[in-house]
Amino acid sequence: MSITLKPGFIYFLQERDVLTGESFEYAKIGKTDYDRPVAKRISDHQTGNPRLILDHSSYQVSSIDTVETHLHHAFAENRVLGEWFRLDESILQSAIDEGRRIDQEVVSHADFLKAADTAYDLESNEPERTATQEELALLEQAVEAGESLNRFQARQDSLEWELRAAMGASQGIDGVLAVSEVKTQPKFDEKGLREKAPEIYEGFLVEETGLKRSFSLATKTKSKVALEPELASKQKEFKERVVQDWAACDAPLADRSTHFAELHRQYLAGMGEISLATLKKEFLEARIKASCGLARGIEGVCKWTRLSETKMKFDRKSFEQKHPELLEKHLLPAAPSGLRTRVTPFRSYAPS
Repeated sequence: MSITLKPGFIYFLQERDVLTGESFEYAKIGKTDYDRPVAKRISDHQTGNPRLILDHSSYQVSSIDTVETHLHHAFAENRVLGEWFRLDESILQSAIDEGRRIDQEVVSHADFLKAADTAYDLESNEPERTATQEELALLEQAVEAGESLNRFQARQDSLEWELRAAMGASQGIDGVLAVSEVKTQPKFDEKGLREKAPEIYEGFLVEETGLKRSFSLATKTKSKVALEPELASKQKEFKERVVQDWAACDAPLADRSTHFAELHRQYLAGMGEISLATLKKEFLEARIKASCGLARGIEGVCKWTRLSETKMKFDRKSFEQKHPELLEKHLLPAAPSGLRTRVTPFRSYAPS
């Protein structure tokens, strides 16, 4: 998640049967740009829907992508399909309140986010300087936040690999785990062209100038393995049992057992925890970057180099337009199809 200050509206839409007046416990949590009112979005969604769509609640926020993404993760256990969630009155109000709370967090960090964003595009032309006590305290908080995030991610990774191991040769687990084939494309052999046709190759080299960036904290966060060795050990065991070849997944979709559903619930709950930990880490790093400004770093806190770099880059697009046949000759064979697994980020089945 990357925090970008982009104003707009977060909305919570509900449906009502026009004949019976019955309301439903489904709510759509979405966003719309600042110059596109919620009423327009309702009009879009109303087309083709026999039920009346109502604006249960909507409000302006300073970062629509951040707030919407967090809400989708924080309430993933209640997510049924797409942006539609099954929320009773109490949980719906909690979601509305949570969106406002996250927006207040973004607003309170807006100056730091803007300053960090501005500094990101400027060369670091000032020397590293001595840290203040406040900056040293920020470092401690940032490391703590990073390690907290790593712990949550370690648990999430273990849950995912446990599900992947459990599916065996099946093509997924009903409503829990989706499996698909990854078809790779042939790769362009740039090195081969450079060696076999150097004059042609050099004719398509263009000069490109940009900033080479590197940011790191003075104290490294402990890895997921170091923080959660037991989970790392379990994950390793699960990995060894996972079928890696798409062609080997020839069994039908596995049934969803109570155990699988519980693992799925834990995974969805973890999405909210990871979202909060990620936001906390990014807020703290934004404060450190804003404080760093144009300096190459803050002694004992961070290093943030942004150096102008000019290099020659091969213009493949122009080469492809002028030498399509030569391009074909320098395409390497595509790698064998791979396997992509993904835990379903919503629950489109009734909880046990």
